[in-house]
Amino acid sequence: MAAHEEETQSSWFYKSGLVLAGACYLVSAFYVNFFGASGSSLSLGGERVLTVAHWQLEDGFREGLDEAFREFEKIQAQRGVKVRVLQSTVPARGYPQWFLTQMIGGNPADIIELSGSSALHYRYFTPLSPYIGKPNPYNEGTPLEGMTWKDSYLDGMESSLDPVYAEYYGVGLGFFTYRLHVNLELLEKITGSAKMPTDLKEWLDICQQVKGYSDRVGEPISAIGVRGFDRGTLSSLLSYYYSQMNGNLNDYESGLCDGKAGQSDILAGVRDGRIPLERLTAVAGIVRDLGQYFMDGFTAIDLEQAKYMFYTGKVVFFPEGSWNTYSLVRNSRFKVGIVPLPVIGNHPVYGKYYTGKIAETGARIGCKFGIPKASRNFPLALELWQFVTSYRQNQAVMDRCKWLPGVKHAEFRGILESCKPEMEGNLSVANPLLSSNRSSSGRKQFECLESIIIEHAADAEARFLQSFNDNKEQLREELTEVITNGYRANFEREMKRSQISLGLQRERIQPEEKDRLQLMTTLGEESYAENIHSLAGNRMYIRELNDM
Repeated sequence: MAAHEEETQSSWFYKSGLVLAGACYLVSAFYVNFFGASGSSLSLGGERVLTVAHWQLEDGFREGLDEAFREFEKIQAQRGVKVRVLQSTVPARGYPQWFLTQMIGGNPADIIELSGSSALHYRYFTPLSPYIGKPNPYNEGTPLEGMTWKDSYLDGMESSLDPVYAEYYGVGLGFFTYRLHVNLELLEKITGSAKMPTDLKEWLDICQQVKGYSDRVGEPISAIGVRGFDRGTLSSLLSYYYSQMNGNLNDYESGLCDGKAGQSDILAGVRDGRIPLERLTAVAGIVRDLGQYFMDGFTAIDLEQAKYMFYTGKVVFFPEGSWNTYSLVRNSRFKVGIVPLPVIGNHPVYGKYYTGKIAETGARIGCKFGIPKASRNFPLALELWQFVTSYRQNQAVMDRCKWLPGVKHAEFRGILESCKPEMEGNLSVANPLLSSNRSSSGRKQFECLESIIIEHAADAEARFLQSFNDNKEQLREELTEVITNGYRANFEREMKRSQISLGLQRERIQPEEKDRLQLMTTLGEESYAENIHSLAGNRMYIRELNDM
């Protein structure tokens, strides 16, 4: 009876969520359409209106932006400029389609979170390259004073550089890590201790205790919460434990001399007998063992359902990105522990493959916002985003939503102390047996892993390898298409380079414009070289697939 009531409650929650998401989408679409680019010239009581649109619905993000916007309005008012900043959100599932519609319709928000391809950004967004090489004026009096806007970021804005056009079409806000969120009250109730697991054996042992408790009391308590609909949890666990078992391959299997073992390098190592094949397939066994403690019906559970089950005390462990950490802590009726995923350590079966922890260095700043060409108030929009990404405001906005700030010298406060990146360890490693779950071959591999979990297959490693072999032809076709697209991208780079060369030959070119075009030339050459490197890696990967 209890299980039926829980299923009904969850179903009601899910349906209600869909209705609310749909309503939010319609209201947001109307709001941003009404106050879009035309909103820049719209006056509300004599105020100039700027609009900002995005899909970030996580707790604290909108509130943090609103506080920054109100502060910006005050600063502008002191200068005699009346400004009103309006914020609107669109749910993530419908955002790509909505974003494209806004661009084509020519009526987008003044500042909008980026989505879509490089070609789309090139066509519809104003390049920010002329501005990132200058100091952010709102960093005066801070540790970042005098630094260029670009250099004020942890990654030097590397993640914002468009790889095709060597331009900056957007600037991000923060970065993320992956953590295990724990219901400490439920953990202590079941095990008698609130001690969180540090290695894989401890984690599996506690999961077994949770399962035994659920069976004993007749309540649907799950050990591990899973976002299975998008395979987010499965993908993250695979990458994490695979890299722990193969982290040292980067030290001696880098065929292209870049410090990273590519997929072709690893397959070549297997072919030549340097790398035991079981090192690549053993991760299927770990996933199977953990998967026995996933939620029932995990393949159909989306993020919001998984979060809801955690909030209501029906889940002990929830592996999830730090972008949702604040939501999990804020909405739970119990104390939440936050720790890195347990390491393999001295596990009796998998410990022999363990090469050490995985470092979380090399932050990629996400949540990038750009300014469409259709905006009629570019200078003010640019100034607003410089303000939001300044030292003080980036810290303040990220403090509100508990995301890791993207600028240098920021502090990791409160729960962010538990989310700050692990600096020691090996780099993550490419997996030649598993491509993206967005590709057809990758989806089939993930379907195989889901079947291994559901059937508790004793031959998990063999089935995983067989699935890879069955999908090799499709993988080759996908890689061939990637290579073709890479050559097309290089053709576009050459066109862009020719345009820049012609621009540099103008007789009356301004020094500032000349510096910008020379910088774009350098960035374009680096991007071209990186693409050639990637193309070479994919060609070698196909060759190794053919030889297997």
